[in-house]
Amino acid sequence: MGNPNAVTKVPIRKAGRSIRVRFTGAFDQVVHKPTTPNVADPNFKRHNVLVLPEGGPRFGLEYVPGTLVIESADTLRFDLGRESPFFEAQFGGWQKGALRMRVFGDDDAAIPRRAIADLAGTGLDGEPIVPVGGVMSGDGNAGGNFTFVFTVS
Repeated sequence: MGNPNAVTKVPIRKAGRSIRVRFTGAFDQVVHKPTTPNVADPNFKRHNVLVLPEGGPRFGLEYVPGTLVIESADTLRFDLGRESPFFEAQFGGWQKGALRMRVFGDDDAAIPRRAIADLAGTGLDGEPIVPVGGVMSGDGNAGGNFTFVFTVS
């Protein structure tokens, strides 16, 4: 991704079904563990990594079901499941349409949702900015939510 503030276009024929997120340091995998909703989640908003259909619900869902894989201390991967209605079997990946990924760096006690945080429990610095020196998010203050839109076409 070049600019998180611009829509990224993904060709449907690329057969991708994963989104990899790499942080600048290790993240907490216990108290602030990254989570994402599965197909039958009764409260998808409690998760700190969400992929959402842009413009409202699709296939009767307000969120895209998936799984998270912790690849390393600083990298996680969202995988779109084959059982998800957002999965396009013919091309082996996403259905066409606009989607928004959100990675939450702020707690929300009302939901309840824990922020993704570093090993000291400090929320990630997540506001999207235009990349400078390889950095794609952060305004220099802890917290904030990283979000970007991508369109499968």
